[in-house]
Amino acid sequence: MITFACTIFNEESNIKKFLQSIVSQSIPPNKIIIVDGGSIDNTVRIINSFKKKSKIPIKLIISKGANIAKGRNLYMQEVKEGFLFSGDASTRFEKDWIKKLLEGFEEGADIVFGVYQPEEPKNIFEKIVNTRVRDYSKYTEEDWKREIPSNRQTAYRVSSWKKAGLVFPEWMDRADDSWVYDKAIQKGLKFRLIKDAKVFWHPRSGLKEYLKLAYLDSLSEGLSGIVWKRKSYYLAFSSLVILIVSLILAITISLLSLLAWPVLLGGIYLLEGIKIFNKTKEIKCFLLGGAIMILSFFAHALGGIIGIIKRPFVKKSRN
Repeated sequence: MITFACTIFNEESNIKKFLQSIVSQSIPPNKIIIVDGGSIDNTVRIINSFKKKSKIPIKLIISKGANIAKGRNLYMQEVKEGFLFSGDASTRFEKDWIKKLLEGFEEGADIVFGVYQPEEPKNIFEKIVNTRVRDYSKYTEEDWKREIPSNRQTAYRVSSWKKAGLVFPEWMDRADDSWVYDKAIQKGLKFRLIKDAKVFWHPRSGLKEYLKLAYLDSLSEGLSGIVWKRKSYYLAFSSLVILIVSLILAITISLLSLLAWPVLLGGIYLLEGIKIFNKTKEIKCFLLGGAIMILSFFAHALGGIIGIIKRPFVKKSRN
């Protein structure tokens, strides 16, 4: 039994293409389960219209206010056996995605996952953001060994998942998949990466949404305690600490202390801008990219710090 499941919220611009890439698989799922968190656009109407024409049964569960983790737990409860494949509505699956991931289960894995790459950018912001997505072409063998799943392209052996008693943490609004995979490793579940199983992903198209997600990701990782495992977080955290120390020194000792901050910002701007230019070969991307990355560092640092501060209280509420 092959089940595909996902959570969605206000995905009217993506949902049809997303569903079409699932039902068009060379080995299609036996059924599809969708948990909607209370969409207020045309998402539900589009799904219901798609259901009437689909040869694959589609079950739509509406749970208003449900965050991603709760939605995932809801569809996990619906699946009793076989294999469950998961994805995000912002993705599009290559035709043999399910077929390739099934090979991992034949080798005895409990959790199988593939790789993802961004869709072609539609504007300069998307072009800049796409440079932040993993470049698998430069991966070493050690990089591949450290790769962890993302729920946008992962499949589970249902019996192993239920035997391990794994549950997505509903007290986290983001990064719940990273948390649960860490628990899966502790439980001894076997992971298998299929390098040529691809999904195509569409990152956020606007600065406001991009920064909001950066903040929420680090907030959730701070709440869970896994933020310290993210090497990229240290630069963001260090930058914010230097700013705070500079302000304190400026107030208590000398205004010259504030010079440390523009020097640091300028260094980050140039470093990140050069990285982006090397990938895009466009001056506009260099000029805008450094500024966007500085803002994202602030968003990540702020989210992580607030999450760490809130963590003791969240743990108490869970007990």
